[in-house]
Amino acid sequence: YSQAAFGLVKTNGHFINNANVGRSNTVGEHGLWGSADHPQGIYYATFCAVNGKCAAGGHDFWTFSTDGRYPVKSANVVCGFSMTSAWKDCPSGDNVHRMRYYIRFNPQIDPKSFPLVGSGVCLDAESRRYSTLSRGGCETLEQCRQACSFFLDFECRGFNFYTEDDCGVCELCMESGFRGYLPGWSSVEAEANAIGAGPVSGASDSKSDKR
Repeated sequence: YSQAAFGLVKTNGHFINNANVGRSNTVGEHGLWGSADHPQGIYYATFCAVNGKCAAGGHDFWTFSTDGRYPVKSANVVCGFSMTSAWKDCPSGDNVHRMRYYIRFNPQIDPKSFPLVGSGVCLDAESRRYSTLSRGGCETLEQCRQACSFFLDFECRGFNFYTEDDCGVCELCMESGFRGYLPGWSSVEAEANAIGAGPVSGASDSKSDKR
């Protein structure tokens, strides 16, 4: 099972935000990824490490928690470890009691990463549409490329980009079963057959360009 958050920013040039370390009952009192003022959806990417019971118990981990101070109990976390509760089973996966982390810095965008395939929406090898993420704003083609690049290659398979009311609309084509979050973006209501999986193979006949 995997959970992801995207669009976090550095704090004073550093990946880990330690600005509130040592301050009791404060968001990020053990450190966190990103801003103490803006959670990723409902979650903070916060540590249980250097203070209080976390330090006394020898804990040193981070996870997504609705409690921004630190991952206190199972009710606060998606799944896995927390400070005061036993392991919380994940919605899927093997539930072996381990947590692995991958931090990805936003790479340089290679325009060739998303070649134009044709007019229409993304289709997989079985002609199925993908579920999509959109923020309903006015995006440029380059912004759409960048948004897709925040994700791993097997998560964002490409994107639909078209113009509506003189505004660029970007829809990110996500792998079937994707569970993640990009601040400001939300899932578009999917059709029953929007279960695209694997690399994009073609495009349907509609108003958008598929890449």
